[in-house]
Amino acid sequence: MIKEKYIEFKSALANQDTQKAEENFQEGFNKSIEIFNKKITDQESIIMAEEEELYATLFLFDNMLGLWSQNLTEEALQVAQDMSVLVDNPKIKEMFLLFSYGMNKKEIDVNTFINTYVDLAKVDEEFPMFLVNFKDGVEKLIPESIRK
Repeated sequence: MIKEKYIEFKSALANQDTQKAEENFQEGFNKSIEIFNKKITDQESIIMAEEEELYATLFLFDNMLGLWSQNLTEEALQVAQDMSVLVDNPKIKEMFLLFSYGMNKKEIDVNTFINTYVDLAKVDEEFPMFLVNFKDGVEKLIPESIRK
């Protein structure tokens, strides 16, 4: 159900049908929040190998980007931090963490972060729908106290 809503959401966006896009996003996002809340309650990880959980994560990632783009940085940061703990995949964990470090730099907005630190020329084979490839220099966003 979540995957279908995501595909319908992206299709409506491509067709510039904002009402249908918003409806599909809201339905998929609400279901994603249900999964997210259940995982927190049950103290379980989000399993990226499970299709519904992968698409729920994608809805939450898109929501995080939307919040950040609307200058709702604290809300976006909370999503990024929660997801960096909940997801079971190290690559996706790192993505959420790096985005959270970017949000902590108040002078960086979402577009600047993506254009400066995300390698948009690379598409990840395992997770092509996520922004998991980063450029050299992203490590300077990591707080000194936790750098390796």
